[in-house]
Formats: sequence, structure tokens, C-alpha cells
Amino acid sequence: MLWLFLMVGSGCQSQSSTNDQQPEAQVVESAMAIDSVAQALSVAPDSQVVNGIHVPTGLVADDGYLLVRNNCSNCHSLDLVKNKRASLEGWLATIRWMQQTQGLWDLGKNEKPILDYLAKNYAPEDTGRRRQLTGIEWYILEE
Repeated sequence: MLWLFLMVGSGCQSQSSTNDQQPEAQVVESAMAIDSVAQALSVAPDSQVVNGIHVPTGLVADDGYLLVRNNCSNCHSLDLVKNKRASLEGWLATIRWMQQTQGLWDLGKNEKPILDYLAKNYAPEDTGRRRQLTGIEWYILEE
């Protein structure tokens, strides 16, 4: 049986340590655990994917998905990822901001696959000022 460590240790300022380890040591252990998961599972299990979306998280099921889920959801909702659109440079700037101000750990060798996933699946869209309304059932006002 393969046991995977999917949750990462606390690297965020808002979370507290539950054992005697120094936060930096936990971050290093967490990064190592993430590497193991990433190597074992590169995409979401098929049973949880519908139309290319990982249903429990709503993330696009693509290479790097688990790295994003495990690193990002440790500190914030994945809705922040799904609702943001940015180029690779924009995502890198976001990661640097989180590292400088929010306590995000050094992503190490996971940074490139995370950035590639985000830039590919959550790139800017040319939609104009706002998205088109879809799925609206229109009706005629009666006097």
C-alpha cells in the first residue's frame, strides 16, 4: 500500500506549529513530501476528473495540478487560484509577493512546474471588460 503525505507543514504566518520543530525544518520536510507526491501522481485520479476538471477542487486536471493544490491550498482557498488570470511573469510576481509578505516558503524545484501549470491553465483571457452572460433564460416583460 502506498501512503502519500498530501498535506504540507505550516509555512504560512497565519498557521501555528504543533510540534517542537522549527518552522524552517517543517518547510524543508514539506517540500520533500511534495516532491514525493509529485513524482507518484502527476495528474488527478480519473475518477475525480470530469471534463478535465478535478471535481473536489475545481482545478484543471493537468500536469502540476497536485503541486498547486498541495502548496496553494495550505494557506488559502483554491478559488484565489481559479479566479486569477496572469501570465507566467504575473504568477511569478504573485509567488514572490507571497514569499516576501505572506510567509510562503521557497518552492525550490517545484516552482517551475507550478508556474508552468498556472501560466498554461490560468492564463489571461481576452474577454473584454466582463465575461458574456451565458445560461440566462430571457423573458419578455408584460405590461
